[in-house]
Amino acid sequence: MTAPDDQDRSRYRKAGPSARIGFGAGLLAMSAFVPVIDGPAWAGDSSGYTLFNPTPDSKLRGMSTDRPGAAASPFTVDAGHVQVETGLWSYSWDHWTPDASLTRSQMLFSTNVKLGLNDWADLDVIIPASNSLVTRTPAGPGQSSRMSGQGFGDVQIGAKVNVFGNDAGETEGLGLLGYVKVPTAASGLGNGTVEFTLLAPFTFGLPAGFSATVQPEVGLLRNDQKQGYHGDYQLAVEIGHPVFGTDTLTGQVGLTLDREGDHNSAEQDTIAPALQWLITPALQVDGGVTIGIARAATDWNPYVGLSFRY
Repeated sequence: MTAPDDQDRSRYRKAGPSARIGFGAGLLAMSAFVPVIDGPAWAGDSSGYTLFNPTPDSKLRGMSTDRPGAAASPFTVDAGHVQVETGLWSYSWDHWTPDASLTRSQMLFSTNVKLGLNDWADLDVIIPASNSLVTRTPAGPGQSSRMSGQGFGDVQIGAKVNVFGNDAGETEGLGLLGYVKVPTAASGLGNGTVEFTLLAPFTFGLPAGFSATVQPEVGLLRNDQKQGYHGDYQLAVEIGHPVFGTDTLTGQVGLTLDREGDHNSAEQDTIAPALQWLITPALQVDGGVTIGIARAATDWNPYVGLSFRY
């Protein structure tokens, strides 16, 4: 599944996953202590465990990540456990623009740290450690203007709630993810404002071993003039299937349709093929590329990542 690195959802305009508001501090605090009470536990059922009463290894669910690809996972991290999802390298190249400008950016070690609070909720913190951005715009015959930035990016703080499916073998599930972007980016990398995103990934099985995730997403983004906010509306559809007849290597392709409420912004639609390899039950590597199919979208964004849990 995907995530926030779009690969990073904190792409300089936004912030994944695309990583992402309606979860209050009270809910998070309560979920760390309150077990789910839903009748007697059954084999594989992990209800009743909390941050301070961790899920035993024998009852851990299969590792499910918010990366790679176009959509996140609806499933949460087991209570009392930590999952780290890192974008080791992400490079973006964009030249198909109305003003013929060329933008190149690179992200290193953009990391989503997740903490399982109970059987149905986890806390997420996305830390974009190293970022660089250069934009060159034609300014006349043989001339161009240059804008650049380098350093730390915007931190995102959020949470995921699994509405259903956590203990059903990961064949079907619905999740809600909310993120707040905190303006911590170095000069030239961010827009210096707080922004919000809410996602709802729904995963279900298809015939012949295929699976699908449909994910509506709504964001509240600052206007370019920094006067007020506008809506950002996305729909991601992703299809996945095991590769070479093994459950440890999965291929997937996703389509994202992106529309903003700001009349100055155009469509930013993309397709995103990706692979993920589960080396051990607690270690995964991934790679993929996000390809812009609309002029305002970033042209190419290849990336590789690493995820593990403990």
